[in-house]
Amino acid sequence: MFLYILIIFLVSYSTGNGLGSLKEAWYTQNIDHFNWRTKGTFLERYFYDDQYWQPQGPIFLYTGNEAPIETFINNTGFILEIAPLYNALVIFIEHRYYG
Repeated sequence: MFLYILIIFLVSYSTGNGLGSLKEAWYTQNIDHFNWRTKGTFLERYFYDDQYWQPQGPIFLYTGNEAPIETFINNTGFILEIAPLYNALVIFIEHRYYG
């Protein structure tokens, strides 16, 4: 089992910059979802890959941790590798305080 995990890690780590066919986009996000009197917004960055997506396919969503999203894209090759098998849309969302 350890050898299998090590191989997956090495393959994911050695995929270059990892961004490949991912496209960068921005979404205007509310600062406060619970207080409707607060009208503040910020631009939230995300990356997506729709080259294999079919309308009936799943959406693989990765929500970012407390670091720039490229760090996680570069080390999460598994999601991108299985997307063609499932005709999936892949989305990586950056944490709101990074980027």
